[in-house]
Amino acid sequence: MRRLFLKSLCLFIVFYLAQCCVLAQSLPARITLSLERSTLKHAIKEIEKQAHVLFFYNEQDLGYGKPVTVRLSGVDLPVALEAVFKEQPLTYKIIEQTVAIKRKDGVLKQYNGLEGSDSVLLTGTVVDSVGNGIAGAVVAVRSSNVKAITSSDGRFVMKQVLMKGDYIDVGSMGYYPASVLYGAQKNILVKLRDSVSRISDVVVTGMMTFNRKTFSGATATYTGQDLKMIANTNVVAALKSLDPSFLLQENNAQGSNPNVLPTINLRGTTSITSSSLQNEFSNDVNQPLLILDNFETDLRTVMNLDMNRLASITILKDAASTAIYGSRASNGVIVIETVKPKADKVRMSYNTDWNFDFPDLSGYNMMNAAEKLQFEQLAGVYGSPTSTLFLQSSYYDPMYTKHLQDVQRGVNTYWLSTPLQTATSQRHSLYVEGGTGTLLFNAGGSYKKANGVMIGSGNDEWTARINTTYRTAKLSVNNNLSINGYNATESPYDSFRTWVNTNPYYTRTSADSMYLWRYGSNKIVNPLYNSSINNFDKSKRWGITNNLQMNYTLSKSFRLQGNVQVSKNVSGTDDFTSPRHTKYADVNYLKKGSYRFYQANNFSYTGNAMLSYARTFRKHMVNVNTRVEISNTENSSNSFTAVGFPTSSNGKLSQAYGYAEGSSPGYVKSVTRRNSFVNTASYSYDMRYAIDVAFNYDGSTAFGKNNVYSPFYSIGASWNLGNEKIVQQLGWINLLRLRANYGVTGNQGFSSYTSITTYSYMDSYNYSGGGVAVSSLGNPDLKWQTTYQTSIGIDAGFMKGRMSINLNGYRKLTDPLVVSINVPTSNGVAIRPQNAGRLNVKGIDGTVSYAPVYQPQQGISWFIRLTGSYYTQQYSHFGNLLKSLNDTLYSTGSLQRYKDGYAPDDIWAVQSLGIDPATGSEVFLKKDGKTRTFDYRSADIVKVGNSRPLLQGTITNSVLWKGFSVSLVFRYLYHQDQMNTALYDKVENLSLSDVINNNVDKRALYSRWKKPGDQSQFKAISLTSTTPISSRFIQRENTLSLESCSMGYDFSRTRWVTGSALFSSIRVTGYMNDIFRLSTIRRERGIDYPYARSVSLSVSATFK
Repeated sequence: MRRLFLKSLCLFIVFYLAQCCVLAQSLPARITLSLERSTLKHAIKEIEKQAHVLFFYNEQDLGYGKPVTVRLSGVDLPVALEAVFKEQPLTYKIIEQTVAIKRKDGVLKQYNGLEGSDSVLLTGTVVDSVGNGIAGAVVAVRSSNVKAITSSDGRFVMKQVLMKGDYIDVGSMGYYPASVLYGAQKNILVKLRDSVSRISDVVVTGMMTFNRKTFSGATATYTGQDLKMIANTNVVAALKSLDPSFLLQENNAQGSNPNVLPTINLRGTTSITSSSLQNEFSNDVNQPLLILDNFETDLRTVMNLDMNRLASITILKDAASTAIYGSRASNGVIVIETVKPKADKVRMSYNTDWNFDFPDLSGYNMMNAAEKLQFEQLAGVYGSPTSTLFLQSSYYDPMYTKHLQDVQRGVNTYWLSTPLQTATSQRHSLYVEGGTGTLLFNAGGSYKKANGVMIGSGNDEWTARINTTYRTAKLSVNNNLSINGYNATESPYDSFRTWVNTNPYYTRTSADSMYLWRYGSNKIVNPLYNSSINNFDKSKRWGITNNLQMNYTLSKSFRLQGNVQVSKNVSGTDDFTSPRHTKYADVNYLKKGSYRFYQANNFSYTGNAMLSYARTFRKHMVNVNTRVEISNTENSSNSFTAVGFPTSSNGKLSQAYGYAEGSSPGYVKSVTRRNSFVNTASYSYDMRYAIDVAFNYDGSTAFGKNNVYSPFYSIGASWNLGNEKIVQQLGWINLLRLRANYGVTGNQGFSSYTSITTYSYMDSYNYSGGGVAVSSLGNPDLKWQTTYQTSIGIDAGFMKGRMSINLNGYRKLTDPLVVSINVPTSNGVAIRPQNAGRLNVKGIDGTVSYAPVYQPQQGISWFIRLTGSYYTQQYSHFGNLLKSLNDTLYSTGSLQRYKDGYAPDDIWAVQSLGIDPATGSEVFLKKDGKTRTFDYRSADIVKVGNSRPLLQGTITNSVLWKGFSVSLVFRYLYHQDQMNTALYDKVENLSLSDVINNNVDKRALYSRWKKPGDQSQFKAISLTSTTPISSRFIQRENTLSLESCSMGYDFSRTRWVTGSALFSSIRVTGYMNDIFRLSTIRRERGIDYPYARSVSLSVSATFK
């Protein structure tokens, strides 16, 4: 760590000294003039340029000036002025960095304030469109850049010389800037128009900001208002609807479980997911980097964010926008900015959100009681296997008769609804903010209680924060302290598949009964029993984070910025299974019941410093940033599994008889350190041509000790055709910009165990003491996983904002990948991390928006927005390195393979030609693509589909009618191949035990082959033969769903709010999410936890 720090420090000092040289050169120089009968105005301009002073004068007065002839070399300002104004009818006065010129025959009125610096020349008020004062607005004299900041009521005082004809510029975050022509008035009133969209004028990267009009990167920015139009509590769901490159991977097992985090990708994947390359503290290696208020955060924190406190979210998609993050940027970056304190009188705001979730069981197609009994009879369940008449009449016939009687008397239990509920969730937040122009604050907290559609599942989280800002003309200090907690419980009703599989001809009985049915040795467990015996699975987490940020303006061109974050998090899981659980029915008394305990601790700190240089001269804009950062993260965990509890135990650890067989308490510690040196530079000419470069030199302990550091970089260019005169003359084009970039980024989302051999203590010992064993074999030569990115794009706007187009094309080549390779067992371990193979991703995404109705001045608009994403992925350069891994995938029934020329999403199986009408047997196509056979051979496995949609995106209609808003977002998925598990294990591959103990899909009864000549999709009913996975179970799916529907009204401008002494704004919005879904196939969705449809209500109020 010391070596890493010293190297970074040396690099920073070298670059800082270089920047200081530039700063030294910008200091006022001595004046050299060589003028021959030059005009007085020209002489003044030369002095102004060399001495960095500002001249005040009346243009008409300079007309009386005499020609100037002087020759000066290296003189100071007073000497130069004395020489120039000698024998002139004008005189001058030096006031700090200002030179005021006046006629010798009298003092001009506009300079009356020069002699008394306390004289007030101008006062004014800055207000919003309603007339309320705007605090913290910046008022600047354009010619001198002298500034004033408005007070809490919007008032300002300007103590500076003002000239007639000068312009006063006024601006504030969230408002359009305004300019006022000064005409010797003593007081002015400036009204600013609201402009939430102004946030999109810049690209916020979490480190620095760039001008969007000159930046070459592919980015997208969405305001808090944009997000709230889609959803009221789920940030990730809102982003999925807004951006075509932000993709959520379907989790068909966990459905809408509120305690399970989603899987997120930006523009495909860059890594192979492997548990052997990660530890328990690692994030998904394909997850984008998440930045919250300039510091890295985790997905759980983002999921728990109060959407009412979001200012904006910016998605950085390519190398130009992410190279500054170096080894963490291959998967893209999501930058989240929360609401900053605003200068205003103290105001309080309250928000409440209510959600109602309904289980979505539309994908299930299970038999009713009569159908299931008929299917069992056809399958031969009630026939004696030995053809013994006594056994048939004494056992099987009575069993069938009992079930038949139950069905005839109306027993048809719908078990699927038993563990489900209409879930009600709520969030409440209360914040107070305000302050003067110097000291600002916002403070408050929120509480959320989220219930899942499975009874007993859900979580509650709370957050308290205080954000303070102190600012002067040159210094700004912001401190953000946040404390949060999270508690979650899983449903005691276990997996949803348990209820799906329960036969409908069983009568629902009391939870006190262990069995639903007993007949001879056959026992059917009552699923309600196991849900009522004090089982629990709960987790908790709390954390505290403090972010300190400082900005200091050194001069007009230089700024220094520093940030420090300290964070502490503690999380844990307690999972208890009662000894009365039916799975322990035949287990030894001392081993009945189990308690799994896990606790993790995280402590991290990050510090960075940045020096920025920005200057605009004539048509040129230059921006340079230099930044250094160090980060340290320490993770540790304790865990054990205790077994053996008294029958009456409610989960107290002190009652356990011992640890699980072959196990002992575990302890894991991981320390990850990182440092980086970042430099960026950008240049633009006339807002038409621009170039930007970024360089990051990263050091990390995640890779081999022989490859501690690695460089990352990007270079990009853009051409703003919309500012070319020939395009401007067309009139109907208001934006047309081309951009392209290339760069190299990395991925360090791997455990440090990949590069360092680690050992674990053995449970046994001998006379020599305890021993250790190799737990993971590190690779000290492991190279950084590097992604080479190319990106091109076009941004276009037409008809004064009525239509806009954003198109992007990209290529991401990851070379080399980090994979697990099998090694000889003599090493003590089975696998070892190694660099091998490549992954190439190519794709395009885009957004087209058009407004059939567009009257922004009246607050009326109707926008239609279409987004789309298409990409392909391909492995290469693996050879036979992963043959053993592919063999393991085959043996476990996986549909995935790692092969050159194929994609991570490809589905592998034997091709099927369907069911032979004559025999009812499946016909397979051999690998040669010609030969047909009835015999299944693993050697004939080929690619039969791809689980990634060929094209996906959204279609959005949004209408604004003054205070009223409506938004509809439809999602489409085209050409996606799915493995229909319901067909594979609920229609075919049914053993006698499966048929007796589980309900099955209706298609097992109605779509099976029954006699020669039948054209059917499925084989004949059989309880003895199994069907291997073939392309017959892979189905092509196209879907259309209503992802979001919202309707709201803003009462802020209504008479009863504007005239209220209590409220300054009120908004009410209703939502419906995932309310319907149309699909070309029917498959079970939500195997262990069902999906849900949601209806929500949000109310926001601000008090005066």
